[in-house]
Amino acid sequence: MKTAKSLKFNHLRPLTLVSISVLLSLCLVEIGLRFVPPDLGKLSQLAIATNDARGYAPRPHSVVHFTGLFSSLTQPVVWRINPQGVRAAQSVKPYPDRFRIATFGDSETFGWAVNLPDTFQKQMEAIDQRVEVLNFGVPGYNVSNIADHVELHAVRFHPQLIL
Repeated sequence: MKTAKSLKFNHLRPLTLVSISVLLSLCLVEIGLRFVPPDLGKLSQLAIATNDARGYAPRPHSVVHFTGLFSSLTQPVVWRINPQGVRAAQSVKPYPDRFRIATFGDSETFGWAVNLPDTFQKQMEAIDQRVEVLNFGVPGYNVSNIADHVELHAVRFHPQLIL
């Protein structure tokens, strides 16, 4: 026959086991990440420090052969930043001769896992040759960084639309 004291603590046993399992799993993940660090060297080749709230920006004239962070990509991706800090193969004229869209965002906007022709900006241009889409995406940027980036660069390129 169970006593009141044993009934009182029996419900804590499964909770304790789950807590210990979660803690042990987190410790193993932490240890694993320390032995297999991501290759952040490629990201540092892409960026330069700034004296504003963004902290960093794309390095003009940079070409980085990216192979992945935690796992290797099947094909290396080439990141090319033009002299103006835009992900593009060549310089951008200050005034557009086509309808210009400027895209701002983080690594998804930048297209960090694809080559330049496969970015959504170049895909949009391929659909309509009357449209020019500039890629101002920067891996690691948050909403505040993006807002600062828009303020600093949108005016220089005279886009008709900002995404």
